[in-house]
Amino acid sequence: VVVACLTLIGLLLSSLVLLSNKKSKSNQWLFLMINLGIIAILFDYFSNMFQGFVPLIFIRFAYGFNILATAALYSFTRYFPYKNEAKKIINISFATCSIVVFLLTVFSGLIVGSVEHVSWGVQVHPGSFIILHYLFLAIAIVYSLVRVTLSCHGSSKVESLKIRFMTGGVSIFVGCQLIFNIILPTIGIQNLYFLGDYSILIFYCLVTYATIKHHLFDVRLTV
Repeated sequence: VVVACLTLIGLLLSSLVLLSNKKSKSNQWLFLMINLGIIAILFDYFSNMFQGFVPLIFIRFAYGFNILATAALYSFTRYFPYKNEAKKIINISFATCSIVVFLLTVFSGLIVGSVEHVSWGVQVHPGSFIILHYLFLAIAIVYSLVRVTLSCHGSSKVESLKIRFMTGGVSIFVGCQLIFNIILPTIGIQNLYFLGDYSILIFYCLVTYATIKHHLFDVRLTV
């Protein structure tokens, strides 16, 4: 039920964002980011329903789509709250790293080595290069947040409000990921990992509030 609601909310929000202004680059990347995140969650959820080699494939794709969603976040911040391009070499390097890490995640055992069914779901046994996966996510998210935060200086009141909603939502999601997907598993508490993934719903709710109440992300709704 939770996954179904999360999927419906994500699809609704992403559709509203895109339909409001199809030409807006920030809206396009936000639409893509939300849907890539949904796909990652669905792959993770359905991995519990199969046996054999299928769960491993699904988990690898879940990890892979997390990489793509983070790449979309980076691209989103290039145009949010206004166009704020980085140097071309940075964009090219980031795109290249995204593709390489995605391919390694999905088509090798270097990131996700193996999985096994346990009482609370599917336990992931990381590969020897799992640090590469987390390092990419950390660098991309931190860089994106820093770039958006720095753009606050000289921004209008509305643009500053956009930034607060965006950074607040991402910060909460990242915090939940750190707690439920990294810190707790290291002390033996692994059955709460899904709370880290599903915390993306908080980000979606903030986007919904911002969209409806403050007409952010270039969205104009007729009530």
